[in-house]
Amino acid sequence: MNLPKILIIEDEATIRKELEWLVSKRQEFNLLDSATNVKDAVEKIVQLKPDLVLMDIQLPDGNAFEILNQIPDPSFSIIFITAFNHFAIKAIKHSAMDYLLKPLDEEELYNAMDNYNKNNSLFTSKQLEVINEHQKNTKQQNSRICVSTLESIELFKTKDILYLSGDGSYTHFYLVGGNRITSSKPLKFYEELLPNNSFIKCHQSYMVNTSSIIRYLKSGFIVLNNSVEIPVSIRKKEAVVRLLSQL
Repeated sequence: MNLPKILIIEDEATIRKELEWLVSKRQEFNLLDSATNVKDAVEKIVQLKPDLVLMDIQLPDGNAFEILNQIPDPSFSIIFITAFNHFAIKAIKHSAMDYLLKPLDEEELYNAMDNYNKNNSLFTSKQLEVINEHQKNTKQQNSRICVSTLESIELFKTKDILYLSGDGSYTHFYLVGGNRITSSKPLKFYEELLPNNSFIKCHQSYMVNTSSIIRYLKSGFIVLNNSVEIPVSIRKKEAVVRLLSQL
């Protein structure tokens, strides 16, 4: 049986050694090597062909996204590791990839590794396109998003989202054209991800793209341009009315 091969990319010595120690404790994984900068990382990915890369975002000579842009045919999975950086994390979330925050939590690392072992989902060039797009594009309503479903990773523009509905630990996306996509993440995940100047949470179970709203009914409903009526909770009514008056 071939064990999943792991490459670590981390320039901070203490964190790199901690990662090496934690990974080496798991006998169901094979630790290949570590890299400390962009140049070294690219060379080792091409040479060693890892299955899973634990990748720090910020490195002395660049960042993780520069590494990925230099890999012609990516065929590995990624878990990003970073100190809190809101913009970078939003880019990662938009691409539906995993990340861990420093300081590292052993249980979270092992959960992420086990999740890879179950799903074995490969990083794709389309996901990198979304990250690059996000890094360059400040108009988030025009950006694309990757949504992880039980069967696939779906890509679409955020401006094509009419509304989202929460269903426990799942979220349903309702798109222009009538398509519906079900994400395996809760609505709260997307509440933090989608730009609050373009999306409003009008109810504990619903978020709406403000550009799709054509009417507010005083009975407590928002009417969308596809004639769907979305409920507005009493607690959210004032915020919704105030936002609509500014559009």
